[in-house]
Amino acid sequence: MRNDYKIDSDETYISLTLHLNSTTKGKVILSTIVSVLIGVLIYLPFSFSIKNNPDVILPIIVFAIIIFVFPIRYLLWNLFGKEHIIINKKKLIIDKDYGVYITNLETQQFEKLHLEFERNKTFEKIECGNLIFKSFNKDTNLLKCIYTSSIDLELKVINEIKNKISKLDSNIFFCKTTEEILAKNY
Repeated sequence: MRNDYKIDSDETYISLTLHLNSTTKGKVILSTIVSVLIGVLIYLPFSFSIKNNPDVILPIIVFAIIIFVFPIRYLLWNLFGKEHIIINKKKLIIDKDYGVYITNLETQQFEKLHLEFERNKTFEKIECGNLIFKSFNKDTNLLKCIYTSSIDLELKVINEIKNKISKLDSNIFFCKTTEEILAKNY
């Protein structure tokens, strides 16, 4: 399972699109679970007499909301999930694309941007992990995590992203681990 990515850039910004490639087995299992939950949701109103038991309406509505908020959103993410990240010299702009809907743009300001690679698994002897964006505050000398990608990438892909981003601005730094950041002197 290798996730896809696309990098576009010019002199002022870098646009990074990460695309999730889930396994077919996982998609089928998740689709089956969501289908069963929707079937239960359709069956529930007909199994109770709503005129005799008006107290049943609220639990059915809550159950419907839970089904549509969590499992269906998770299914859409696994079928169509994309992260769009735009980086310029002072801002990080992020949104997530679920295929059916796109989340609102989230903008994060930074003075100095640090990129980290957090290894969370090895796939076919290739290190995979998340790309973490941290902002360095000059006044407090502290790092603040402003975004962590939810799509795993290979270390070589993250290095390619790092090279493109480092051409954008000299205020952007890359570290493989948090310990490397703490060891640096700013």
